[in-house]
Amino acid sequence: MGWFRKPCEFISRGFKSLSLRMIIFLYGPDTYRLQQKLQEIKKRAKELVFVDSWPEFKKADQVNSLFGSRKVILIEGLKQEFANIENSGNIIIFYDENPDKRTKLFKKLLKIAQCEELKLLQGTELIYWIKSQADISFPVANKLSAYLGSDLWLMSNEIDKLKAYIGYENLISDKDIERLIKAKISTNIFKTIDALAINDKKTALKLLCEHLTVGDDENYLFNMFCYQFRNILKIKFNDFSGLHPFVIQKTRAMAQKYSLEKLQTIYSQLLTLDLWSKTSRVSRPATFFLLLCSL
Repeated sequence: MGWFRKPCEFISRGFKSLSLRMIIFLYGPDTYRLQQKLQEIKKRAKELVFVDSWPEFKKADQVNSLFGSRKVILIEGLKQEFANIENSGNIIIFYDENPDKRTKLFKKLLKIAQCEELKLLQGTELIYWIKSQADISFPVANKLSAYLGSDLWLMSNEIDKLKAYIGYENLISDKDIERLIKAKISTNIFKTIDALAINDKKTALKLLCEHLTVGDDENYLFNMFCYQFRNILKIKFNDFSGLHPFVIQKTRAMAQKYSLEKLQTIYSQLLTLDLWSKTSRVSRPATFFLLLCSL
Protein backbone atom coordinates (compact mmCIF):
# COMPACT_ATOMS: atom_id res chain seq x y z
CA MET A 1 0.00 0.00 0.00
CA GLY A 2 2.91 2.37 0.59
CA TRP A 3 3.64 3.04 -3.07
CA PHE A 4 -0.07 3.51 -3.67
CA ARG A 5 -0.41 6.23 -1.07
CA LYS A 6 2.51 8.08 -2.63
CA PRO A 7 0.92 8.50 -6.10
CA CYS A 8 -2.30 9.59 -4.42
CA GLU A 9 -0.42 12.21 -2.44
CA PHE A 10 1.17 13.52 -5.63
CA ILE A 11 -2.21 13.58 -7.33
CA SER A 12 -3.58 15.79 -4.57
CA ARG A 13 -0.55 18.11 -4.86
CA GLY A 14 -0.76 18.29 -8.65
CA PHE A 15 2.28 16.00 -9.29
CA LYS A 16 4.88 18.65 -8.67
CA SER A 17 7.74 16.17 -8.33
CA LEU A 18 9.36 15.42 -11.68
CA SER A 19 11.44 12.57 -10.29
CA LEU A 20 8.53 10.15 -9.93
CA ARG A 21 7.71 7.65 -12.59
CA MET A 22 4.46 8.85 -14.04
CA ILE A 23 3.06 5.48 -15.13
CA ILE A 24 1.11 3.24 -12.77
CA PHE A 25 -0.02 -0.30 -13.61
CA LEU A 26 -2.69 -2.03 -11.51
CA TYR A 27 -3.62 -5.57 -12.43
CA GLY A 28 -4.89 -8.86 -11.06
CA PRO A 29 -8.09 -10.76 -10.26
CA ASP A 30 -8.99 -8.90 -7.07
CA THR A 31 -11.26 -6.37 -8.75
CA TYR A 32 -12.59 -5.12 -5.41
CA ARG A 33 -9.25 -3.74 -4.26
CA LEU A 34 -8.40 -2.63 -7.79
CA GLN A 35 -11.58 -0.54 -7.94
CA GLN A 36 -10.89 0.87 -4.47
CA LYS A 37 -7.48 2.08 -5.59
CA LEU A 38 -8.91 3.59 -8.76
CA GLN A 39 -11.63 5.37 -6.79
CA GLU A 40 -9.05 6.84 -4.42
CA ILE A 41 -7.00 8.10 -7.36
CA LYS A 42 -10.09 9.58 -9.02
CA LYS A 43 -11.02 11.45 -5.83
CA ARG A 44 -7.61 13.09 -5.61
CA ALA A 45 -7.16 13.91 -9.28
CA LYS A 46 -7.81 17.52 -10.27
CA GLU A 47 -8.34 16.57 -13.91
CA LEU A 48 -9.23 13.05 -15.02
CA VAL A 49 -9.29 11.77 -18.61
CA PHE A 50 -10.37 8.33 -19.86
CA VAL A 51 -8.85 7.24 -23.17
CA ASP A 52 -9.48 4.16 -25.28
CA SER A 53 -7.04 4.53 -28.17
CA TRP A 54 -3.57 5.84 -28.99
CA PRO A 55 -4.88 8.94 -30.86
CA GLU A 56 -7.11 9.79 -27.88
CA PHE A 57 -4.13 9.39 -25.56
CA LYS A 58 -1.84 11.60 -27.66
CA LYS A 59 -4.47 14.32 -27.76
CA ALA A 60 -5.10 14.17 -24.01
CA ASP A 61 -1.37 14.04 -23.25
CA GLN A 62 -0.49 17.05 -25.39
CA VAL A 63 -3.31 19.40 -24.37
CA ASN A 64 -2.45 21.45 -21.29
CA SER A 65 -4.51 20.95 -18.16
CA LEU A 66 -7.18 23.53 -17.44
CA PHE A 67 -6.00 23.61 -13.82
CA GLY A 68 -2.30 24.08 -14.46
CA SER A 69 -1.54 20.67 -12.95
CA ARG A 70 -0.76 17.24 -14.31
CA LYS A 71 -3.68 15.28 -15.65
CA VAL A 72 -4.52 11.71 -14.69
CA ILE A 73 -5.02 9.62 -17.83
CA LEU A 74 -6.80 6.30 -17.28
CA ILE A 75 -6.46 3.42 -19.75
CA GLU A 76 -8.45 0.22 -19.24
CA GLY A 77 -6.86 -2.93 -20.65
CA LEU A 78 -3.50 -3.49 -22.30
CA LYS A 79 -4.05 -2.51 -25.91
CA GLN A 80 -0.97 -3.19 -28.00
CA GLU A 81 -1.21 0.19 -29.73
CA PHE A 82 0.22 1.57 -26.46
CA ALA A 83 3.35 -0.62 -26.69
CA ASN A 84 5.57 2.44 -27.31
CA ILE A 85 4.30 4.32 -24.26
CA GLU A 86 6.85 6.43 -22.41
CA ASN A 87 6.77 8.68 -19.36
CA SER A 88 5.14 12.03 -19.92
CA GLY A 89 4.34 15.17 -18.02
CA ASN A 90 1.05 13.60 -16.89
CA ILE A 91 0.32 10.52 -14.83
CA ILE A 92 -0.79 7.51 -16.86
CA ILE A 93 -2.66 4.67 -15.19
CA PHE A 94 -3.15 1.30 -16.86
CA TYR A 95 -5.47 -1.21 -15.20
CA ASP A 96 -6.44 -4.70 -16.26
CA GLU A 97 -8.06 -7.56 -14.37
CA ASN A 98 -6.50 -10.27 -16.52
CA PRO A 99 -3.68 -8.94 -18.71
CA ASP A 100 -1.85 -11.10 -21.21
CA LYS A 101 1.57 -11.40 -19.59
CA ARG A 102 3.16 -12.49 -22.85
CA THR A 103 2.68 -9.15 -24.55
CA LYS A 104 5.32 -6.50 -25.21
CA LEU A 105 3.28 -3.88 -23.36
CA PHE A 106 2.93 -5.98 -20.19
CA LYS A 107 6.67 -6.67 -20.09
CA LYS A 108 7.45 -3.03 -20.72
CA LEU A 109 5.16 -1.79 -17.97
CA LEU A 110 6.88 -4.09 -15.48
CA LYS A 111 10.09 -2.18 -16.24
CA ILE A 112 8.93 1.44 -16.50
CA ALA A 113 5.80 1.65 -14.29
CA GLN A 114 4.95 1.50 -10.63
CA CYS A 115 3.20 -1.88 -10.62
CA GLU A 116 0.98 -3.74 -8.21
CA GLU A 117 -0.50 -7.17 -8.82
CA LEU A 118 -3.73 -7.52 -6.89
CA LYS A 119 -4.03 -11.22 -6.16
CA LEU A 120 -7.02 -12.69 -4.34
CA LEU A 121 -6.45 -12.54 -0.60
CA GLN A 122 -6.15 -15.87 1.17
CA GLY A 123 -5.26 -17.24 4.59
CA THR A 124 -4.10 -14.75 7.19
CA GLU A 125 -4.04 -11.88 4.67
CA LEU A 126 -7.76 -12.35 4.09
CA ILE A 127 -8.46 -12.65 7.82
CA TYR A 128 -6.60 -9.41 8.59
CA TRP A 129 -8.49 -7.67 5.77
CA ILE A 130 -11.78 -8.80 7.34
CA LYS A 131 -10.60 -7.51 10.73
CA SER A 132 -9.80 -4.15 9.12
CA GLN A 133 -13.41 -3.90 7.93
CA ALA A 134 -15.25 -4.90 11.10
CA ASP A 135 -15.04 -5.31 14.87
CA ILE A 136 -14.42 -9.06 14.88
CA SER A 137 -12.09 -11.53 16.60
CA PHE A 138 -9.48 -13.52 14.73
CA PRO A 139 -11.26 -16.91 15.11
CA VAL A 140 -14.61 -15.47 13.96
CA ALA A 141 -12.95 -13.69 11.03
CA ASN A 142 -11.34 -17.02 10.15
CA LYS A 143 -14.76 -18.67 10.11
CA LEU A 144 -16.19 -15.90 7.94
CA SER A 145 -13.34 -16.37 5.46
CA ALA A 146 -14.06 -20.12 5.34
CA TYR A 147 -17.74 -19.39 4.62
CA LEU A 148 -17.30 -16.74 1.94
CA GLY A 149 -13.86 -17.20 0.44
CA SER A 150 -11.83 -14.54 -1.38
CA ASP A 151 -14.63 -12.66 -3.14
CA LEU A 152 -14.27 -9.27 -1.45
CA TRP A 153 -17.39 -7.91 -3.19
CA LEU A 154 -19.45 -10.61 -1.50
CA MET A 155 -17.46 -10.35 1.73
CA SER A 156 -17.95 -6.58 1.93
CA ASN A 157 -21.69 -6.91 1.35
CA GLU A 158 -22.06 -9.61 4.01
CA ILE A 159 -19.99 -7.66 6.54
CA ASP A 160 -22.24 -4.63 5.96
CA LYS A 161 -25.29 -6.83 6.60
CA LEU A 162 -23.76 -8.18 9.80
CA LYS A 163 -22.87 -4.71 11.09
CA ALA A 164 -26.33 -3.39 10.29
CA TYR A 165 -27.93 -6.35 12.06
CA ILE A 166 -25.93 -6.25 15.29
CA GLY A 167 -25.25 -2.51 15.43
CA TYR A 168 -22.15 -0.84 14.06
CA GLU A 169 -20.47 -0.51 17.47
CA ASN A 170 -20.84 -4.18 18.47
CA LEU A 171 -18.53 -7.14 18.05
CA ILE A 172 -19.51 -9.68 15.38
CA SER A 173 -19.87 -13.09 17.02
CA ASP A 174 -19.79 -16.68 15.85
CA LYS A 175 -23.55 -16.92 16.40
CA ASP A 176 -24.16 -13.85 14.24
CA ILE A 177 -22.39 -15.55 11.35
CA GLU A 178 -24.30 -18.80 11.83
CA ARG A 179 -27.57 -16.88 11.91
CA LEU A 180 -27.03 -14.59 8.92
CA ILE A 181 -24.48 -16.06 6.53
CA LYS A 182 -24.86 -19.18 4.42
CA ALA A 183 -21.68 -21.07 3.58
CA LYS A 184 -20.46 -19.96 0.20
CA ILE A 185 -21.33 -21.94 -2.89
CA SER A 186 -17.81 -22.00 -4.31
CA THR A 187 -16.68 -20.66 -7.64
CA ASN A 188 -17.15 -24.17 -9.01
CA ILE A 189 -20.67 -23.06 -9.81
CA PHE A 190 -19.24 -20.72 -12.44
CA LYS A 191 -17.08 -23.55 -13.78
CA THR A 192 -20.20 -25.70 -13.97
CA ILE A 193 -22.04 -23.04 -15.96
CA ASP A 194 -19.00 -22.67 -18.23
CA ALA A 195 -19.00 -26.45 -18.79
CA LEU A 196 -22.68 -26.33 -19.74
CA ALA A 197 -21.92 -23.59 -22.25
CA ILE A 198 -19.60 -25.88 -24.23
CA ASN A 199 -21.81 -28.96 -23.68
CA ASP A 200 -19.20 -30.65 -21.46
CA LYS A 201 -21.70 -32.66 -19.44
CA LYS A 202 -19.03 -34.87 -17.89
CA THR A 203 -17.28 -31.92 -16.22
CA ALA A 204 -20.56 -30.29 -15.21
CA LEU A 205 -21.75 -33.53 -13.59
CA LYS A 206 -18.44 -33.95 -11.77
CA LEU A 207 -18.61 -30.42 -10.36
CA LEU A 208 -22.22 -30.82 -9.28
CA CYS A 209 -21.34 -34.05 -7.50
CA GLU A 210 -18.53 -32.25 -5.68
CA HIS A 211 -21.01 -29.64 -4.39
CA LEU A 212 -23.41 -32.27 -3.11
CA THR A 213 -20.66 -34.47 -1.65
CA VAL A 214 -19.27 -31.69 0.55
CA GLY A 215 -22.76 -30.89 1.79
CA ASP A 216 -23.53 -27.64 -0.03
CA ASP A 217 -27.14 -26.70 0.65
CA GLU A 218 -29.19 -28.11 -2.25
CA ASN A 219 -31.82 -25.37 -2.32
CA TYR A 220 -29.23 -22.62 -2.09
CA LEU A 221 -27.21 -24.25 -4.87
CA PHE A 222 -30.28 -24.51 -7.10
CA ASN A 223 -31.25 -20.91 -6.38
CA MET A 224 -27.72 -19.80 -7.31
CA PHE A 225 -28.07 -21.58 -10.65
CA CYS A 226 -31.36 -19.79 -11.30
CA TYR A 227 -29.85 -16.48 -10.20
CA GLN A 228 -26.82 -16.82 -12.50
CA PHE A 229 -28.81 -17.86 -15.56
CA ARG A 230 -31.33 -15.08 -14.93
CA ASN A 231 -28.46 -12.57 -14.91
CA ILE A 232 -27.00 -14.05 -18.10
CA LEU A 233 -30.38 -13.71 -19.81
CA LYS A 234 -30.69 -10.09 -18.65
CA ILE A 235 -27.26 -9.29 -20.07
CA LYS A 236 -28.24 -10.92 -23.38
CA PHE A 237 -31.17 -8.50 -23.58
CA ASN A 238 -28.96 -5.54 -22.51
CA ASP A 239 -30.96 -5.21 -19.30
CA PHE A 240 -28.52 -4.10 -16.57
CA SER A 241 -31.13 -3.02 -14.03
CA GLY A 242 -30.39 -4.06 -10.47
CA LEU A 243 -26.97 -5.50 -11.35
CA HIS A 244 -23.72 -4.38 -9.73
CA PRO A 245 -21.06 -3.24 -12.27
CA PHE A 246 -18.84 -6.12 -11.16
CA VAL A 247 -21.66 -8.63 -11.76
CA ILE A 248 -22.26 -7.10 -15.20
CA GLN A 249 -18.57 -7.42 -16.07
CA LYS A 250 -18.36 -11.07 -14.99
CA THR A 251 -21.69 -12.09 -16.48
CA ARG A 252 -21.09 -10.42 -19.85
CA ALA A 253 -18.12 -12.71 -20.53
CA MET A 254 -20.22 -15.75 -19.63
CA ALA A 255 -23.16 -14.59 -21.75
CA GLN A 256 -20.99 -14.57 -24.86
CA LYS A 257 -20.61 -18.35 -24.57
CA TYR A 258 -24.36 -19.01 -24.79
CA SER A 259 -26.81 -18.61 -27.61
CA LEU A 260 -30.06 -16.88 -26.67
CA GLU A 261 -31.98 -20.02 -27.60
CA LYS A 262 -29.91 -22.22 -25.29
CA LEU A 263 -30.23 -19.75 -22.40
CA GLN A 264 -34.00 -19.60 -22.76
CA THR A 265 -34.18 -23.40 -22.84
CA ILE A 266 -32.04 -23.81 -19.71
CA TYR A 267 -33.88 -21.15 -17.74
CA SER A 268 -37.27 -22.56 -18.71
CA GLN A 269 -36.14 -26.03 -17.62
CA LEU A 270 -34.85 -24.66 -14.31
CA LEU A 271 -38.26 -23.12 -13.59
CA THR A 272 -40.02 -26.39 -14.46
CA LEU A 273 -37.67 -28.47 -12.32
CA ASP A 274 -38.09 -26.03 -9.46
CA LEU A 275 -41.86 -26.54 -9.64
CA TRP A 276 -41.44 -30.32 -9.74
CA SER A 277 -39.21 -30.22 -6.67
CA LYS A 278 -41.61 -28.01 -4.72
CA THR A 279 -44.53 -30.31 -5.57
CA SER A 280 -42.49 -33.40 -4.55
CA ARG A 281 -42.38 -34.88 -8.05
CA VAL A 282 -38.57 -35.09 -7.84
CA SER A 283 -35.99 -34.53 -5.11
CA ARG A 284 -33.90 -31.39 -5.24
CA PRO A 285 -30.60 -33.20 -6.06
CA ALA A 286 -32.33 -34.98 -8.94
CA THR A 287 -33.20 -31.65 -10.56
CA PHE A 288 -29.54 -31.04 -11.42
CA PHE A 289 -29.15 -34.41 -13.13
CA LEU A 290 -32.42 -34.02 -15.00
CA LEU A 291 -31.21 -30.65 -16.24
CA LEU A 292 -27.96 -32.15 -17.54
CA CYS A 293 -29.74 -35.06 -19.20
CA SER A 294 -32.13 -32.72 -21.02
CA LEU A 295 -29.40 -30.57 -22.61
